[in-house]
Amino acid sequence: MVWVSLVLALAIVIVIIGGFLNRRQQGLGIGWQFIRFNVIAISLPVTCILALNGQLTGEAATIIGGALGYCFGKNDGRKSSSGKSSGTKTGSDT
Repeated sequence: MVWVSLVLALAIVIVIIGGFLNRRQQGLGIGWQFIRFNVIAISLPVTCILALNGQLTGEAATIIGGALGYCFGKNDGRKSSSGKSSGTKTGSDT
């Protein structure tokens, strides 16, 4: 179990450093897509590490869920190509 936790912890560091180096090499900035990728890449191993060690409490799950909700609830400003409002109902919604 210790080795699994160590591998998951190293995966977090490798993903973050690799992501930053990749963005820097391509000359891109840090946008919402990169932030979303990092939140997923960090939250899944952290959740696994906490669960394996019996430390996944309600408070930790709330913080992880809040980070996921914030990142994926953010509107990136892009408009839908269909031109329809997201509040309108279609035939399949009724």
